[in-house]
Amino acid sequence: MKFSIAGAFEPFQEIEIQSNLIGHYNATNIIAAITVGHFFKVANSEIKQSLESYQPDNNRSQIIIKNSNEIILDAYNANPSSMEVALQNFIHLQKDSKIAILGDMFELGNESTKEHKNIVQKLRTEANFNCYLIGKEFFAVKENHQFLNFFPTFDAFAEYLKSNPFQNSFLLIKGSRGMALERTLQYI
Repeated sequence: MKFSIAGAFEPFQEIEIQSNLIGHYNATNIIAAITVGHFFKVANSEIKQSLESYQPDNNRSQIIIKNSNEIILDAYNANPSSMEVALQNFIHLQKDSKIAILGDMFELGNESTKEHKNIVQKLRTEANFNCYLIGKEFFAVKENHQFLNFFPTFDAFAEYLKSNPFQNSFLLIKGSRGMALERTLQYI
């Protein structure tokens, strides 16, 4: 993500930062890092270098190239708001052959069905690419739609992938930690 600080911080007016974080929702994290750096009187050049050299490697907004696919791996955690912003960003990215792989959002209590249904409705109305929804919560709100594919378990999805591998695609992988969707990488 290219990030311009113009106007946000007087000392950064002419400095452009090329971050390895994806999504506009990470802009507040970048601004927070700059603010902390300024508070501790870190030189602008060091702040810029630190932000540009950071490579996420913890299943959070991680960009991976595997075989012929480019992947946004965001499988550390998921809740309705993080799923919403990740999907919004993904929908607006100008990429070919997009695929969203989404796993259940855990710990939603009585709101679980409603929140999973909201995600399905958003995809039904806004997505024009294939979406794979994995887990019992998504499967419980299953709908027939040309772009929506539902799997009750990760194992069922893995079996599908064995005979239907993704190639030359841009993928978003997002789900709650308990779904361990990073396992998808072994089938891509």
